[in-house]
Amino acid sequence: FSSFLLSTIAFFSFSFISSSVYILNDILDIHKDRFHPRKKERPITNGEISIFQSLLIFILLLSFSFFISIFFLPISFFWILLTYIILNFLYSFYLKKLTTFSLLVLSFFYSLRVYAGGEATNLDISIWLISFSFFFFLGLSSIKRLGELTQLTETEILKADRGFKNSDINFLKIFSLLTGSSGCLLLAIYLFSNQAIEIYTNPFYLLFIPFITFGWFFNIFKTSVDGNITDDPIVFAIKDRLSILMGTLVIFFFIIAL
Repeated sequence: FSSFLLSTIAFFSFSFISSSVYILNDILDIHKDRFHPRKKERPITNGEISIFQSLLIFILLLSFSFFISIFFLPISFFWILLTYIILNFLYSFYLKKLTTFSLLVLSFFYSLRVYAGGEATNLDISIWLISFSFFFFLGLSSIKRLGELTQLTETEILKADRGFKNSDINFLKIFSLLTGSSGCLLLAIYLFSNQAIEIYTNPFYLLFIPFITFGWFFNIFKTSVDGNITDDPIVFAIKDRLSILMGTLVIFFFIIAL
């Protein structure tokens, strides 16, 4: 129960700080986003919320996040939050223009959340989980960029100033498949490790999970290539019936393996 409580507190703390980062990015990109077919409708971009109000919300969310981490969580969690916000500042001002390196940074951000959860609950996060997370999220980050490029014209891409061009579409297709597949392969290899055998009563049922995971990833990839994912792949997935079915199957096989 204590681990669940601490992870819930950590969830809110990290949600506050990541939300503040999204607000900061919208403020910094306000002039570029006005030329974007969808982002121009965001409340900060279209003027529904002023920059002053946005900055106030940014400061409040950041303060809430740090307050929660300092008073309710281990100090190591606070240092992770501080690292996260500093790297995000660097990403917003400079790193996001570095194409492939920007994808590595995004994947690192997601993996850092997994590691932060371990620090908050004093649970060891295995190298297996971190490795899987890094490669799998790297694949999803690539798909997100791929989806954006397929939706925008060359002029809109240049105005977005993300470093990518239309000519990078084929590279992103290959890169996303390689990294996402690597994550699924790591997951499959883990199932034969001593650690998995010790933890799970019926590890045989886990063998279904890498195949389902890769099937889900490939479906997201194909949907993005077809131009049917306009935003974050996760936003698409939580509304997609096939994704919900696959997620349910993963949970089912995980439970019976335990």
